[in-house]
Amino acid sequence: MGLPLIGFCKMYAIKKQYSDHSIFELLAEWDQINRSTISKDSVKISHSNTKRFIWCSNCKLASDITLTNIQHHIVYLIQDKHLSVNTVHNVRASLSGFCRFLQERGEIPVNPCPQVKLPRLVIGPPKFLDQKQIADLLVYAKRTQCYYEIKSALQTGLRRSELADLQWPDINFASGLILVRRGKGEKSRAVPLVKDLSAEFQVFADPAGYVFPGTHGQRRASRCWDRLLVPVKNKFPWFDGGWHLLRHTFASQLARRGVSIAKIATWLGHSSVTLTMKYYANLSPDNYDQQIEKIGDFENPDPDI
Repeated sequence: MGLPLIGFCKMYAIKKQYSDHSIFELLAEWDQINRSTISKDSVKISHSNTKRFIWCSNCKLASDITLTNIQHHIVYLIQDKHLSVNTVHNVRASLSGFCRFLQERGEIPVNPCPQVKLPRLVIGPPKFLDQKQIADLLVYAKRTQCYYEIKSALQTGLRRSELADLQWPDINFASGLILVRRGKGEKSRAVPLVKDLSAEFQVFADPAGYVFPGTHGQRRASRCWDRLLVPVKNKFPWFDGGWHLLRHTFASQLARRGVSIAKIATWLGHSSVTLTMKYYANLSPDNYDQQIEKIGDFENPDPDI
């Protein structure tokens, strides 16, 4: 007995539900949604990670995405492209976001990404520069095109994307504050502007526009920011990070000088002081608790105890 016409139509409708839209149309729609919820740099990274997977896996439709081809792609990135464990975790996060979008749209039945096996991510303490390295870096930076960018990162702790978004109206020279309008998670915050940097900014300040513009006055692209640090990395072997290394240096210097962890967390824009404490509490001179001395000297015990 053949399949009833109504049953066949229902089955065809379900199949067609997963086949109407090309995967690149869906990717463009996902990008549009992301632009209203995450930073421009995060949108570009998510798009790039997802597009690379689509091309490598030869996906034409959303239904072509499977647990198997995602797992194969992850193995390819680790074994053939030699990407770091942290980067591979970020790739899976991007793919998971896209698959979650597809699932919510009804393009795929489930998000396969949570089942993808990854190497264990071990997060060590952040790297930062010491006083001599900072001094050498700034001396060298004065001879390059990135002096103000590097000095700003070291003295404000702003992320690369926040430096790229910074505009002159965001800087209040009278109150000595920088307004970060779109930080991580689209959160805003105020960061104090040190007098030394304020004086340098005021030399070339404009009423409007980006503080660090691109060639034609537009927002400077992420790749241009990364390109600025290439001469620095070639000059100093110990500079083995990106702009975030300067952010960590800002926080570590504050902690060493006794600034409270809560205040550092606020200036960095951390969502929780727990993260700041995990990274920088051990650097604080106030971290030593005198109460530990009550344990006493075991070799010369107190006779009154």
